[in-house]
Amino acid sequence: LPTGKELVATIRNAINIDTMAGDLLSSLGVSHITVNYEKLYNSKDAKEWIRILDFLGRSPKHLKTYKKNLKMKNVERSFAMAATSPKHHEDSIANFQEVKETLLGAGYGHLLH
Repeated sequence: LPTGKELVATIRNAINIDTMAGDLLSSLGVSHITVNYEKLYNSKDAKEWIRILDFLGRSPKHLKTYKKNLKMKNVERSFAMAATSPKHHEDSIANFQEVKETLLGAGYGHLLH
C-alpha cells in the first residue's frame, strides 16, 4: 500500500466521496444506512446486523429479546460463503508497519485491525 501523504490523500478522498454520496441520498429523500464492514464481519456481536435488519424492517419484532439472543455465530451460519481474507491487516499488508505509522500519525488509527 502507499504510505505517507499519498495514503492520507487516498483515505480523505474516500471519506469525501462517502460523505457526498450520503448527502446526495439524503437530499433526494432516499432512506439509507451506513454500516461498518469490520463490525459486520469481524465483531464478536451481531449489533451491526441487527441495525441492518431494523432498517430493512425485517427484524423479528415478535421476539422481544431477539436483540439479546441474536449472536454472531447465528449470523455466520447463514453465510453462503466463508471468509477468505485474514482478519488482521498485518497478515495481508507487506508494509504494514509503515502503513500503521502513517494511519496513527494522521488520526486514522481506528482503521487498523
